[in-house]
Amino acid sequence: MVKAIKYKLVSRIFILMLFVVTVNINSSCQSNKPPKIDSCNRIMESFSLNRSGKTIIVDKGERKMILFKDGKKLSAFKVTIGEEPGNKLRSGDNRTPEGVFVVQKIENSKNWYYYPDNDTSKPVLGAYGDWFIRLIVPGFQGIGIHGHYHDDDLGNRASKGCIRLSNNKLQEVVDFAEVGTPVLIIPGKKDVEANAEELKAVVDDK
Repeated sequence: MVKAIKYKLVSRIFILMLFVVTVNINSSCQSNKPPKIDSCNRIMESFSLNRSGKTIIVDKGERKMILFKDGKKLSAFKVTIGEEPGNKLRSGDNRTPEGVFVVQKIENSKNWYYYPDNDTSKPVLGAYGDWFIRLIVPGFQGIGIHGHYHDDDLGNRASKGCIRLSNNKLQEVVDFAEVGTPVLIIPGKKDVEANAEELKAVVDDK
C-alpha cells in the first residue's frame, strides 16, 4: 500500500513538473525568436527516434494539433480529446494522456469497427477514419490519433482518450508523421486543476 501511494505521489508530482516544462516548450515552439525555436527544436529532437526534425504538439486546453518541422509551424487543426480532464491514469478513465510520446506505427483502419458501449447499438464500420496513428504510451495500448465517422464533436472533450480530427485533416497528418515522430501532449487549465486535486488527495491520504 505504501509503495502504491509513493508511486502515485511521484507520478503526480512528475505530471505537474511536466506541465511547467511543456508550457515553456510550447511557448518556445510558437515563438518567432530564433533562440527559443532552436531550444525547443533541440528538446523535442531528443525524443525523436528518427531525427527528422518533425514534431506534433497537441494542446488539450485549446483542443488544437500543431505540426512543426525544424521548429517552424506548418499546420494547425481542431481536435477532439478525452471527455474527462486530467492525465490518463487507468484504462477506461476517458482521459487523454499528457507528456511526450512517439509514433509507434501508422495503420490502415478503413475496415475497423467501433463497438458502442450500448449493446443495442450496431458496430460502426470506418469509425476511426482511414488511418490510426498509434502512439507508444507506457502502460496503455490503443492510444492514438485517428479520424471519426462524424465531426459533431470536433474541438470538444468527447473521446474515450484518443485524439480525433476530421478525416481530411487526418490524411495531412498521416503524410507528415513518421514512425518515431515525437508527439507532445500539453494539459489545459482544467487538466492541471484535475491533476492538482488528485495530487492533493494522495498527499492528504498519506
